[in-house]
Amino acid sequence: MRPPTQDADSNGPTSFDIVRTGNDLRKDAVKERRHQIPGLKTAPYLKLYILRCDDKDVYKAADRQRIRDWLRGNTAAEGKRGANHEAFEWLILHVVIPGTVAASEARWRESVREPDELKERKRSNIKLPGKSTRTVFDRLRADFNDSSKNAQDRIAQIRLLKKDVPPDLLPTPAVADTLEETPQERDLAWKDLMDKLKILILGPFDARVRQYEADIAEQEARRSLPGFNFCTFFIHKEGLAKALESIGLVEDALVIYDELSLGLETAVRELASGEAERTATTFATFTNDIRDRIQGGGKLTTNGTHGDQNTLAEGKRRHTDLFSKDYREKIVRSDISVFDFFCYLFLRQKALILRLANTRAARAELGGGGAVKDGGEDLVLTSEVAWRASSFIHNNARTLRHDLQDGYASAFIAGLRWSMLIASVGPNPTSPPFLKQTSKALYAHGRTLLQSTF
Repeated sequence: MRPPTQDADSNGPTSFDIVRTGNDLRKDAVKERRHQIPGLKTAPYLKLYILRCDDKDVYKAADRQRIRDWLRGNTAAEGKRGANHEAFEWLILHVVIPGTVAASEARWRESVREPDELKERKRSNIKLPGKSTRTVFDRLRADFNDSSKNAQDRIAQIRLLKKDVPPDLLPTPAVADTLEETPQERDLAWKDLMDKLKILILGPFDARVRQYEADIAEQEARRSLPGFNFCTFFIHKEGLAKALESIGLVEDALVIYDELSLGLETAVRELASGEAERTATTFATFTNDIRDRIQGGGKLTTNGTHGDQNTLAEGKRRHTDLFSKDYREKIVRSDISVFDFFCYLFLRQKALILRLANTRAARAELGGGGAVKDGGEDLVLTSEVAWRASSFIHNNARTLRHDLQDGYASAFIAGLRWSMLIASVGPNPTSPPFLKQTSKALYAHGRTLLQSTF
């Protein structure tokens, strides 16, 4: 449950880690060094401990200590850092298996005032000799929830149906009679879990957004002072954009990237005019690998066919070759060229617009497959990608000429323009007919230019 890591990012962690009961192999691994610049690495909003505990004796003997060790290793150390760049919450989810003692313990009761309404059972104050009336769920809440009145409840429970549990996980024979949940009780349990997940994810998100906004305001206040570095400022502000994107606020994230694009243009203009001499903003003199990325490892070849599949495969390969670079690492080191910087910004803007347009490529990247949502693809937003691609090529042609001025022919630049346009707008089998025909024509002309150059 962490923010998504984009393909253009430095290698980040996966969406979640599963640690089984027993030895944690990650303890033997070399601990990853945390980068000092906020926003570079993603971190989970919520850490979830999934517990199977069948009875109170097992809980007291082993599970309680395991949970304490997990909390000590995953929450106490993080909290000492004091910063909100990696703010998170935690939740313990108790999963009850049918046929266990825990499955025979009641959780819900009828409301006194409303018989049709269910409420959670209150813990009994009656103490019988040699027998405790507290359930495993009660003990979890008592041991790991804060005792204050307004404290957040971080314990949840769900009960699995027998038909949904693999036979090897069921106790044989059954230890106790299962207390079957009614549909209303089951719905309440899942609603309780979903509500807690929502609260515990939005809380850290809000803390991170406020922290990023404070960082951005502090950086912008020092924009004209010695020591200001636009690349560091970019990483701070992009951290906010990625946080907004991770919860679906794609339009707000796109606005931030548009602001960063304008900020980059200003920084480049100030460096060129000498107004930013006292700042620490620096860029690479030129893009040293641009020719290899455009060529994609070799000269274009033909086999006498011009079918859609060959066109699509070759266009996809060129798109991968052109944008296959770890831009963010270069930005962090202040060693990125101006052309690559604009390439990265365009790449991120294009990805966000395609997501807003509900395109097939965006759905596949998000794990949604090829299913078309209500309303289909937004062709107006899809055409905006083509418009932005045209503006991007026009605005960066002079920068590209500077990077290629040491001996490259002007036809190479013309061929690159067509290659980048094709990489931006197609070819795509799901595009509407007018875009398909346009991309085919552009591709054929650009192919001729590139072959005549190389």
